[in-house]
Amino acid sequence: MQARRKKLIIAVAVVAGAAWGVWWVCIGSTPEYKVQTLLREWRDLDETTGRYDQLLVDWGIRESRQSRNRRLWEEVKTLDKTAVPALIQILKNEDPDTLGIAPTVLGKIGPDAKEAVPALIEALTDNSTDVRWLTAEALGNIEADAKEVVPALIEALKHKNWHVRAFAAGELGNFAADAKDAVPALIKALKDKNRNVRYFVAEALGKIGPDAKEAVLALAEAIEGEDAVVREVVRAALKKIKAAPASD
Repeated sequence: MQARRKKLIIAVAVVAGAAWGVWWVCIGSTPEYKVQTLLREWRDLDETTGRYDQLLVDWGIRESRQSRNRRLWEEVKTLDKTAVPALIQILKNEDPDTLGIAPTVLGKIGPDAKEAVPALIEALTDNSTDVRWLTAEALGNIEADAKEVVPALIEALKHKNWHVRAFAAGELGNFAADAKDAVPALIKALKDKNRNVRYFVAEALGKIGPDAKEAVLALAEAIEGEDAVVREVVRAALKKIKAAPASD
C-alpha cells in the first residue's frame, strides 16, 4: 500500500513538474508574462525615484526590440521625463539592438527631455540611417534650439560617410534661416565628390533662402557639369535665394 502511494505521489510530482515546465516555456518565459510580472512588482514604486523607469528601459527596450512585443512597446512608450537619464545612457552605449528606440521614446517625451539633446546630437552622425532620422525627429519633437544642433550638423558635413554628410545637409535645410551660419560650410560642400551630397547641399541653401546670398556665385558655378536632377535643384535654390531680402 505504501509502495503504491509513493508511486502515486511520484507520478503526480512528475506530471506537475511537466505541467509547470510546459507553462513556463509557453507562458512564463514570454515577454508578455515578464511585463505583467514587472508591472506588478514595480508599479507601486515612487516614480520620482526613477527605478521603475530604469528597469523598464534597461530590460524592456531590449526585449521589445528583439521580440517586437506590442504589449511591452506600449509600456515603453508611457515612459516620462524620469526615464530620460536611462535613455541617455542607452544612446551613449551605442547598442545597435536598442539605439534606435531611445530617440523614439525621447521624442515622445518631448520638451521635458531637453537634457538629452547633447546625446541626441552625437547620435546624428550614427552610421545607421534609421538612427539618424529618428534622432532628427526626436530633436524636432523636443524643440531643440538651432544654436545647439546646427554646429553639430556643420561638423557632420565633413564626416567620412557620405550618407551622414547628405543627411546633415538635409537637416540644415530643415532649419531654414536658423541655419544661416552653415552657409560657408555648405558652399564648400557644393564640391563634395558625391552627387547625392551636392543635391542636398543645394537644396539646403535654397531652404535657407535669402540669407544664403553669398552662395549665389558658387551655385551658379555648380550648374556646370552637374546631371539634370542636381542642376534643377541648384536652379531652384538660386530662385529662392534671390526671391526676398535677407533677414537681419
